[in-house]
Amino acid sequence: MVLLAIVVALLAGALYFLFGWQVPQEEGPVSQPLFTLDQKQQLKQISVSNEQNGFSLSLREGQWQMEQGELRYQDQEAMNHCAAQLLSLSGQPMAESGEDFSQYGLLSPAAVVNLLFDDSSETTIFIGIPAPGTNARYAMIDEDDTVWLLEGSEVCFKSYLDFISLEITTAPSQAFPDSIVLGGTARPEPIQLGYPESQSSAGPSQSMVLISHHQYPLDYSKAGDALAALLSITADKALTLSADGEELADYGLELPYSTAEFTWRDGETLFYCHLLCSAPQDGSVFLRQEGEPVIYQVSVEKLPWLELQYEDIVSRLLLLPYIQEVSSVQIQTAELSKEYTLAFSSNGDLAVTDEAQNTIDPNAFKELYQCLVGIPGENYLPQPPENENTLLTITYRYADGRQPDQVRLLEGPTLQLYLSVNGVTEFTTKEKYLDVLLQNIDHLQRGEPLTPLY
Repeated sequence: MVLLAIVVALLAGALYFLFGWQVPQEEGPVSQPLFTLDQKQQLKQISVSNEQNGFSLSLREGQWQMEQGELRYQDQEAMNHCAAQLLSLSGQPMAESGEDFSQYGLLSPAAVVNLLFDDSSETTIFIGIPAPGTNARYAMIDEDDTVWLLEGSEVCFKSYLDFISLEITTAPSQAFPDSIVLGGTARPEPIQLGYPESQSSAGPSQSMVLISHHQYPLDYSKAGDALAALLSITADKALTLSADGEELADYGLELPYSTAEFTWRDGETLFYCHLLCSAPQDGSVFLRQEGEPVIYQVSVEKLPWLELQYEDIVSRLLLLPYIQEVSSVQIQTAELSKEYTLAFSSNGDLAVTDEAQNTIDPNAFKELYQCLVGIPGENYLPQPPENENTLLTITYRYADGRQPDQVRLLEGPTLQLYLSVNGVTEFTTKEKYLDVLLQNIDHLQRGEPLTPLY
């Protein structure tokens, strides 16, 4: 028996040294919700004042609405979440707080929250400074002498601007605008894009042309994604809800750096938007919609169209006449003059003859035609060249009798030529293309294989 007592004593000692003696701890104050279930169900109005200008929300027909600003600007989800956060506030009363409320920042509160309920009762929460070593702030409820440690008070420092919707444009049913005009001081002149009268705006975006610039085709491979981004712009933050003339100047919007005016359709409804942007600064711009009071801050990376220029978006294949619409193609140089007459049968078969009524292999002519329309404009010329020495002229005449189109290759700098389309010379092209064309004209006449242009 004595031996058993000794063993028990040794085991107890070992456990004491291994784990220490657990002294029962007195439990501290437990955090508790500030509002009952009934109060949560009866809340109808929220008013918050703070250094960020605060906000006021009212419950109307089951939806929270902000007193500031029109309903169309408001973010319903953000308002609902805010109300839920306020009703979830919790805290714990301090055992001893004393009467000097200034030490808690409660004589000049950082925020004051006033809640109004259906039964006309009110609750006011005064929020002071952060409590050291915690995530809580000191608070006082309804001017009671008890000081609380309030948890989750971050929601009380929001501004009404936090409830402004950041969605500027959204068009889920359409991937590309119907019409676009890019302007602003960033561009020497506005760029207008649209569809030729003969085409429907419902057609593919690749068929859009630069209406303001000779009806040249849009290079969708280079600019398509940037222009499609017009229909899905989300701001980083809202800065003000009531911009006036003086504020517009402060934000650099009195004379906008870049503008985008565009339309799109959602079903049968046509939408219009006119965006005004300031010059980029620190990776962002200030942006507003014409006629609307909200000014946003938006990252430049979200606005790939911001600084697009004409030369960035125009197709380098400046003239692409459909062969089915062409009645004849004339090619002239100082040494030769060739004219090919085209005729399509009712079943789409092509017959080609030259100026001497010689029959030309239609498949071989199609290869030549691809070379003719495939001459690319390469380097953009801000100013037209002084030299107008024409080396080759291609004239396309059309079966419907409309005005012919003419392409000329002009003498240019070393290894280059100037490319002129209907009298407009804005690009250079490679000199070797002229050599390939002349060689292929000769090969076509001889019945020999043609060489691709590139």
